[in-house]
Amino acid sequence: MLGLFCFLFMDNFIFSAEKYHTKKQKQKKNIKGDSRNIFKAMNWIQRKMYLYNVTFGLYMLDWWEHYIINILLIILLWFVCYNGSRSAADFYIRPLVLWEKRNDATKGRQ
Repeated sequence: MLGLFCFLFMDNFIFSAEKYHTKKQKQKKNIKGDSRNIFKAMNWIQRKMYLYNVTFGLYMLDWWEHYIINILLIILLWFVCYNGSRSAADFYIRPLVLWEKRNDATKGRQ
């Protein structure tokens, strides 16, 4: 869970470290092109895709290896979401069913 939090929200802290560069480093960056403008141009989803590729090292893989890893990740996420929704439904429905059974049992006694 901590890894997911870091992956989703810590990129702002990583990229804000650029403000601590010295003037010479900033001048060199301006000559080469300011990298901050690249990240400003990217939207949130593109930045997350970039972090995903860099974090898992997918940029080094061939195109077919990249697709295999993505397919495995999609299957894993589907599995987690599907079973999570089933268990959440059971968790919330079970007390209602038990409450109805208890009410039916008390009505039968009266």
